[in-house]
Amino acid sequence: MNAKRLLAHYERIADAPDAIARLRRFILDLAVRGKLVPQEPKDEPASVLLKRVAAESARLVKAEAIRRDAELIPVSGSKFSFPLPAGWACTTLGSVANITMGQSPPGDTYNRSGVGVPLINGPAEFSVGPFGKAVVSQYTTAPTNFCEEGDFLICVRGSTTGRTNVAGFRACIGRGVAAIRCRYDDAFIRLFIWSMRDAIIDMGRGIAFPSVSRKQIEELALPVPPLAEQHRIVAKVDGLMALADQIEAARAVREARRDRLTTASLARLNAANPDTFQDDARFALDALPAITARSEHVKQLRQTILNLAVRGKLVPQDPNDESVTEWLRRSLGRDAAKGIEKAATEVFLPWALIDSSYTLPLSWLWMPLGKLVTVMDAGWSPQCENHPRSDASKWGVLRTTSVQPLAFDCTQHKELPGKFPPRPRLEARIGDILVTRAGPKNRVGISCVVDKCERRLMISDKLIRFRLLDDLEPRFFALTLNAGISSECIEAAKSGMAVMQMNISQDKLRLVPVPLPTVAEQRRIVAKVDELMTLCERLEAGLAAGDDTRSRLLDSLLAEALASSKSDARAAEELELAAHG
Repeated sequence: MNAKRLLAHYERIADAPDAIARLRRFILDLAVRGKLVPQEPKDEPASVLLKRVAAESARLVKAEAIRRDAELIPVSGSKFSFPLPAGWACTTLGSVANITMGQSPPGDTYNRSGVGVPLINGPAEFSVGPFGKAVVSQYTTAPTNFCEEGDFLICVRGSTTGRTNVAGFRACIGRGVAAIRCRYDDAFIRLFIWSMRDAIIDMGRGIAFPSVSRKQIEELALPVPPLAEQHRIVAKVDGLMALADQIEAARAVREARRDRLTTASLARLNAANPDTFQDDARFALDALPAITARSEHVKQLRQTILNLAVRGKLVPQDPNDESVTEWLRRSLGRDAAKGIEKAATEVFLPWALIDSSYTLPLSWLWMPLGKLVTVMDAGWSPQCENHPRSDASKWGVLRTTSVQPLAFDCTQHKELPGKFPPRPRLEARIGDILVTRAGPKNRVGISCVVDKCERRLMISDKLIRFRLLDDLEPRFFALTLNAGISSECIEAAKSGMAVMQMNISQDKLRLVPVPLPTVAEQRRIVAKVDELMTLCERLEAGLAAGDDTRSRLLDSLLAEALASSKSDARAAEELELAAHG
């Protein structure tokens, strides 16, 4: 195993998805293949160990301590995808261990006051790690099947199938747990079961609710090294897993530092100091590749861009722009403009949320959204076909998932059946702003602009659609609803009895305050947001490409190390020595 080569590339592969978890699996794979420690010709062969286990099993069968079908069952080494090393043998788990399946006591016998015996029902009683000690969280006064102290426990039902722990005390076990008690020192067997978790999950019957039977556990093919080699393997795995812990801890420290740098850099922009803003912004842009190491960082950056945009800090104000007041008077006439200007002075603002960072430029106004809207309505949701057809001449009804923050997806729609006549007045048109009206809390209030329509689509009753006064830039007002004070007001206006079903009404949406810059500045802001969002997309693409490169490099190095013809006697030593420099 070329472990030095693996560790030489560690800095490049450490940030690969699941790098540490894959390294752990790799160590286990080496262990159960006999490639982690050298074989010693003087070791007593595993066949002798299995003969002793068979004799003990026969004695236990005669004493009626175990079932007769649990005696030694020879198994061919062809059960494995790798050749067994010299001195190894093959059997089944049931041949060397007693398997006790749990049976849940009546629910009314459970208690947490210490009456009866401890009950281990599943992962609720498991501690951290595959070999952690189970804990006591509940008791039963009507115990059924028992595990004994030191038994290896494995979950055999539901989504946690394959999870393992060790019984630190005698306890009743529920139907979601099986107890494995080996007839000799079982440390290696525990490693093997841990390495087989994915295979055990695959054995589960059914898709929605997996369940593994006693027979499946007992028939699990088990490679058996000589007992002395088992002890050496376990000791080596313990050392390498401790090394993986150190690597994982170092990675966590490194990521925490990156997170702090990212948060601090973006926070200086969000709470911008006018005297230092240009320098802060220049530093943040120059440092983007360093401070955006994960997709979460890019998400933070996107939100920072939107927050700056709606506070007038993304582009400079131009004193030559037509003022907001002049535009209102020219577009609406002097009398109508007076009414809107008056509304701007009366707009409700959550003043408790306002601080100096929310102070608008002098040329901007706060305005109730409803005063800038010419049309606002909700749609219609007839019983539609689940899947849209390819015929673009057919009408469809938009799903709520068509509305993503600032991004409209016209492919997310259902087909309107022929028995329902379409309602053209509800058709989504270029320039319409859509807001999710109802649904899960984290989706309500999301807005976007309809920027393309490849077919005729109606808005559903889960969407609010509105159109703005002429000249106003729809995309600017869509982004205001996704950031800053406007977003916080929408959040406060949501109502509903459950997080999964909330809503916002048209009346409340009309009252949401939005910042109103000059028309020219609205367009400059949208252009700058587009430019910076393109940069974010490039950063995301670079991160994805980097993850893919690191992942493929890790795959290659692990495959090379596993298939290497280098003497197994030096494999783990190289890994450990290379890791420590």
